[in-house]
Amino acid sequence: YTKALRQNPDLSGKFRFQFIVHPDGRVEGLKLVTSELNDKTLENRMLNKIRSINFGKADVAATAVQYTFVFLPS
Repeated sequence: YTKALRQNPDLSGKFRFQFIVHPDGRVEGLKLVTSELNDKTLENRMLNKIRSINFGKADVAATAVQYTFVFLPS
């Protein structure tokens, strides 16, 4: 986000995504729900970074997650 702000200092908005965390910690089914950023490059970079997260193995059921980031220039 900070790199994208250099190109567009007014870049702000909500970025909502959802995915499933499996018991082995991997992320699956990641998708963008909605975004107010209007910057496809940034949105794709963020999704790729989220996709690479591993939450670690745990003795739990697969869990659906929906999360929203709110970006505001400082």
